Amino acid sequence: MNVDRMQQLVRVLLEVEAQGKHFNIGCWSRQESCGTVACAVGWAARDKWHNGQGLSLVADTSGYGQYDGPHFIPAYSVFSDTDAVAEYFEIPATHVTYFFYAHSYRKLDGNPVTYGDTVKSITVREVIDRLQNFLGEKAYPEKGVAVAVAEPPAVEELAAVSVAVLETV
Repeated sequence: MNVDRMQQLVRVLLEVEAQGKHFNIGCWSRQESCGTVACAVGWAARDKWHNGQGLSLVADTSGYGQYDGPHFIPAYSVFSDTDAVAEYFEIPATHVTYFFYAHSYRKLDGNPVTYGDTVKSITVREVIDRLQNFLGEKAYPEKGVAVAVAEPPAVEELAAVSVAVLETV
């Protein structure tokens, strides 16, 4: 896992939260009549620091979903979409799901978010908290401060979440 990139992602998300930018875990990034709407990775791909590391957005030509404007997906090196995210943050695809997909989060009643639930119910704060807990920090670390990195969730644990979600659909 690339800890620097994950920490910089937390920085970006704290800015998104502070500035009240439109956050929607259900799309990488799109333009709507209200402005830019993006998820965690979509906002990171619009950040200069992450751009300097090679993360960008490309037009989504898949035709997936109906949007009120252009839709973009993450790109890194020769990869796009989920593969780009995994390569960029140097994490397995199961971790991409754990951090950045709505169905890996729980509703207030403890049940997993299902396809029928609105993904807008997942807040930027929930994603920040998950990332910070994973990194072992409650705040973006100042320069020069050592960071204790938590062990990633076990693949079996993440697979169990995915199976539980599939069983509820």
